[in-house]
Amino acid sequence: MADAPYILSAKILEIGYNGKSITYPLNLSLQRGTLTALIGTNGCGKSTLIRTLSGLQKPLKGKVVVKNDNLASLSGNRRARLISHVLTDSQYLRSIKVRDLVGMGRFPYTNFMGTLTPKDREVVEQSMLQVNVAHKADQPLYMLSDGERQRTMIAKALAQDTPIIFLDEPTSFLDMRNKIDILCLLHKLASERDKTILLSTHDIDIALQVADSIWLMESGKRIITGSPEELVTSGKIAESFHSDAFFFNPDTRSFKVCR
Repeated sequence: MADAPYILSAKILEIGYNGKSITYPLNLSLQRGTLTALIGTNGCGKSTLIRTLSGLQKPLKGKVVVKNDNLASLSGNRRARLISHVLTDSQYLRSIKVRDLVGMGRFPYTNFMGTLTPKDREVVEQSMLQVNVAHKADQPLYMLSDGERQRTMIAKALAQDTPIIFLDEPTSFLDMRNKIDILCLLHKLASERDKTILLSTHDIDIALQVADSIWLMESGKRIITGSPEELVTSGKIAESFHSDAFFFNPDTRSFKVCR
C-alpha cells in the first residue's frame, strides 16, 4: 500500500468526555518533518485533542489514521513505536537518573524484562547528545534545571524513535530563554530528524516565529489551520485573543498591553 499523503489524519473527529462533544467534527492532518503549534485559550480542549490524537483517549466519533492504519486498531506496542509523548509533569520521576529515564524510551523494542542491548544504549547516548543533556547523564532529575528536565524528556521521546511526537505545554514554567531554546530545538528535530511534532503552547509569540504550521483552536468548537503568516494576515490570531487589556500587533507578531 502506498504511503498516505499525511503521516497522521483525523477524519470527522469529535472529542470530549462522557459522550459530550466539545468540538464540531474535525478534519486535520500532520505532515512528516514539520512542527505544528496548537494554540487557543484556556479550557478550549487542547489537551483533550492531543490525548485523542495520540490514542490515550477514545474519540466520540470519527477516527485517527496513522500511516494508513486506524489508531484504535493498533496494539499498544505498535502505537508506542509510532507515537511518543513528552510529559510536562515529571515530579514522580525526580530520583531517576537522566540516562535511565531516557533509556525508558527503548522499552517498545526490548524483551519482557526491559533489558537494553548495546544498540539500545547507543540510541540512548545519541539521544542525550542531540538535546545537550549527555553531560548530565548520571544525575537525578531533581538536580536538573527546569529546562534540562524538559530536554531529558525530549531525549526519551527521541530514544523511543517514533515518527510522531506529541507535547502538551512543553514550555510551561520555563523562563524566556528556555522557552525559545526548547521550541527551536523541536523545530530542528522536526526538520533534521524528519519528526512530525505537534505541541500545545500558550507562548504564541514564539510559536508564530518557530512553527511550520498553526492549529488555532477556537472556543466556538472549530480549528483553523494554516501557516503562521496566513493566520496572522487573516486577522484570526487577533480575533481569537482579543482583550480590553491587550491587543495583537500583526506587524510585530506580538501582544501589546493597552495603556
